[in-house]
Amino acid sequence: MNDLCKRAITEFIRVVDNEMNNLNEVEQYSRTFNTEGKYEIWVGTEIYGAYWAFRAMTRDCDDFVDCYMRMEEYFDSKCKSIVKAFQE
Repeated sequence: MNDLCKRAITEFIRVVDNEMNNLNEVEQYSRTFNTEGKYEIWVGTEIYGAYWAFRAMTRDCDDFVDCYMRMEEYFDSKCKSIVKAFQE
């Protein structure tokens, strides 16, 4: 993976970690599970804007698809981790 994609993923992780840390924020920044059982970024949020900005920055990279898929996987795993941590 090239350096631009690595930097985009790093910054996306920073945005997600800064914005989403409890159940209310998971509800604010994500959609419920889709048919694949994954959380998706809610349209119109700060995380959504960052995701699309980083996608646009990396669209000419050879690793473009891998880059945005890793961002989506990180978002999904962060949501699942928060939900699991707060389950009763």
